[in-house]
Amino acid sequence: MKKNGTLWRFMPTIGFHTITLGEHIQLSAKPMEDPFLHERVSFLHVHKSAGTTIQLCFKTLQDKYKVTLVKHRVFSPVRRHPPGLEDEKRPTSRKLYSKDVESARNVLRAATTYPRKFSQDDHVIFAVVRDPTERFISSVGQAMGAKGSSSSHAKKFQKACIKRSSKETLRCCINYIKKNNFWFDLHFTPQTVEISFSTMFLDVPIAIFHFQEIPSILHYFRLPPTTRTREGSKPNYRPKEVLTRMSVKDYDDDMIRDVCEIYKVDVIMQRSLGFKVTSCDPFIPA
Repeated sequence: MKKNGTLWRFMPTIGFHTITLGEHIQLSAKPMEDPFLHERVSFLHVHKSAGTTIQLCFKTLQDKYKVTLVKHRVFSPVRRHPPGLEDEKRPTSRKLYSKDVESARNVLRAATTYPRKFSQDDHVIFAVVRDPTERFISSVGQAMGAKGSSSSHAKKFQKACIKRSSKETLRCCINYIKKNNFWFDLHFTPQTVEISFSTMFLDVPIAIFHFQEIPSILHYFRLPPTTRTREGSKPNYRPKEVLTRMSVKDYDDDMIRDVCEIYKVDVIMQRSLGFKVTSCDPFIPA
């Protein structure tokens, strides 16, 4: 699918952002209370796991302190833009882009665990993961055409699965993914696969945080812990009322079993990190 241009067609690009924070940055009147003074941090955007909110953190730091922010592209799906109007050709407001995939690969190879002192190329990579059953509902809303979506199949997906109730709609969406797999829409991709794909399957250290730690991450990057850039339960964010009302309460045991099976690799990965995935415990043996 990657070779013939059908993989995640019209979806966002795959890669990671790197921000470099210099020693000249004073984040408060009491520097000793600042968690960072000089570091380089890279973020892997696992979709539907608060990635847009964390990207806002990076952009806020860039605008406030004029620091360097680089987007490394690993894979650019076929887009709807005419030739010459790809994202990398548009005005980027001081956001830089890596030259090519090989340069991104070299940056990845310089990833390290948090050092006592950052050398010229050192950077720490982190990502955020989410309970698969919660993330699936968020993915449904985005794939159906929520604000900020670039989905080309939203109308088709809506026609196939919008039902009278949120519960019926959710059941249909699960069946739709079971039949069509997740390669047509990036937002349904297992988190483990997306992390591996974004790092080009290199053996590099990645600090993985749970979605529940978002307030702490926002605090670290000097944003209010309640900051949210996308929230599916808000009116008019998702295109249909049944999607706005959809929540984990709409699952029955059969639906949870199916979602846990679809994302079994994520369940195993999260358990290996010490995260609880209690919704899947009855269906995916430890």
